[in-house]
Order: sequence, then C-alpha cells, then structure tokens
Amino acid sequence: MRIITTILFLLIVNMTFAQTNGVIKVRKKSTNLLTLNGYTDGAIQSQFICGGKGLYISNSTRYTVKSFIILLESVKQVEMRVQGNVVTGEVCDKIDHLKTGDVVYINTIKAIDNTTGKEVTMPSLRFQIRGADVDPKKQHYNVMQEE
Repeated sequence: MRIITTILFLLIVNMTFAQTNGVIKVRKKSTNLLTLNGYTDGAIQSQFICGGKGLYISNSTRYTVKSFIILLESVKQVEMRVQGNVVTGEVCDKIDHLKTGDVVYINTIKAIDNTTGKEVTMPSLRFQIRGADVDPKKQHYNVMQEE
C-alpha cells in the first residue's frame, strides 16, 4: 500500500510541474548607487571628498542632488549644510584637517526626481578617513608608478 501511495504522490507532483506554463521574468540587479565622487561608503582619503562630480547616482541621470548636510566627526563634531551636490569652500578647509579614523556623514540628502520634478530624500552615506600611507591599494599604485 505504501508503494502505491508513493507512486501516486510522485505522479501527481510530476504532472503538476509538467503542466506549468508561464513566463519567467528576470530582473537585472540595479547598479544605480548614490556615490560621492565615485565612492559609495567606507574608507576614503580626505582629498577625494571635495570637488569632482560630487554626489550623484552612478549610471543614472534620473536624480539631481540639490542639498545635503555634512557632519564631520573628529575631536569635535561640525555640521554644515551644503547647497548643490559638490563639497567646496569652508567645508573642504575643515575636511583637510581630519585625521585617519575620523568619520564623515552625509545626511538629509535632498534630490530632485528629473522625471516627476518632485523632491526626494536619498539614503545617508558614511565615510571613514584613511591616510594614503595606510591604504594598501594606494601603496601598490605608488610602487607601480615608481617602477
């Protein structure tokens, strides 16, 4: 009796899967990440925070960053509002004085959705300052340049 029950069960399961008709949809993983001069989070050298392309979405022109708040966490905390998407001026002067291990937060990022014209809030970013002397990739690059 068990053998018959098992065979019937397998036949039912087989018929169920054999009759499945449908469309399989494949989603491409989005590579649109909020970046600061190409950096998404983590360790960064202080000179790569200022200037450049600033805050933007990689591989997309849908959003344009219009303002954000930058928090520099060192011996003391300094918080400054930045208009536009590029870190410049007085903020860069303060960033130049950060040491390895200090943290830079980019919060309250406001952007315009270019397709709808509506303002949106983007996710925050966190960077930790590192020196060129402790960056193994930078050291390797410097060695390659000297050869």
